[in-house]
Amino acid sequence: VAGPWARQPTEYLDPSYLSPPEIHQLVEAFGGPWLALAATSARQLEALTSGGTLPPDWAVIGSDGKARPSVPPGRSSGPARFGFDAARVPIWMASSCNAGLQAAAASLRPALQRGHGQVGLDPDGRPDPGTGHPVGLLAEAAAELAAGQTGAAWSLVDEAARDDSAHPTYYGSAWVALTELGFDHQLESCPA
Repeated sequence: VAGPWARQPTEYLDPSYLSPPEIHQLVEAFGGPWLALAATSARQLEALTSGGTLPPDWAVIGSDGKARPSVPPGRSSGPARFGFDAARVPIWMASSCNAGLQAAAASLRPALQRGHGQVGLDPDGRPDPGTGHPVGLLAEAAAELAAGQTGAAWSLVDEAARDDSAHPTYYGSAWVALTELGFDHQLESCPA
């Protein structure tokens, strides 16, 4: 298993692993059970971001099958946070051709603009204290793209790339590249 926390009765979920563009590729290739996974994943992501609430790094699956924000496995208390993993969620949603996921990504604009390029935020996008990182800018860019603000989105991608060039990290560089590819795919492949 992934670690001792995975042997507990509580079912944990890292929402950033629910990548709608990749799940869509599996649906196209294999159909069958992947259709159910795509629908369930979309519902979970939409629920975790309802009302413009930033997605958490971790969620738990309740007995009703619904995902709810959670502290990381192994911690008993504290707030759920929009961190380095959760910042990938708006990027995945905005890169999807699913209109519901794109609307959910667009709804994150106010919170992501409030945090402007930071991770380690509360669900409303307030730093506590927050950490600036290119992936935070990319999450904000995703919300802009999903809201139809293509120029603002690419401007934020450029800002993230400049930040990563000034202080390069593997994570930052990888997500700049993945975001560019995802946005290009969304703009070229999704019906207008």
